[in-house]
Formats: sequence, C-alpha cells, structure tokens
Amino acid sequence: MVDSGDRLYALGTSSAHQRLLLLELTVPQSLVGNISVREITNLPGLSYNDEFTQRISEETGEKFVLVAALVAPNRRAIYRVRLETETETA
Repeated sequence: MVDSGDRLYALGTSSAHQRLLLLELTVPQSLVGNISVREITNLPGLSYNDEFTQRISEETGEKFVLVAALVAPNRRAIYRVRLETETETA
C-alpha cells in the first residue's frame, strides 16, 4: 500500500512466526540512503495463509490501514490500525 510521500505499508511475517505484522517502509527520495523498515503492530489471529485484503483509509484527517480477512470458515475479522501523521513522527 502506498501513502503520500515516501511511505509504503506492507503486511509481512517475522522469520520465526506465521503471524502477520503491519510494517512501514520509508524509501529515500534519492538513490542515496537505505530503506528503513519499522514494525507498526502485529495483527493477532491473522496468518500469512489467511485470505485478506487491505487498504489505506482517511477519516476526519486521520489515516488508517484497514485489513479485512477470512481467518477460518465462517469467521471474519477486520483490523483497523491508526497511522501516525508526519507531524507525530517528526
């Protein structure tokens, strides 16, 4: 998922677990510099083999990542994670 500026958001796993994490990747504007990866949160009960879809949503000036998942037969989950604004991280 791409946000404005230099931020990308992705779902990934740690090497030891199957649980999904919400990650923030900051890509430098130039060819100089490294991509930084920050773990925002884990998504309890969601694993890499579950069916899910995700998107960035903006409500009343705040940004969220929404993840809708089918985690088991007849069991659904919706995760809503508030993202920090650029002023909160500065």
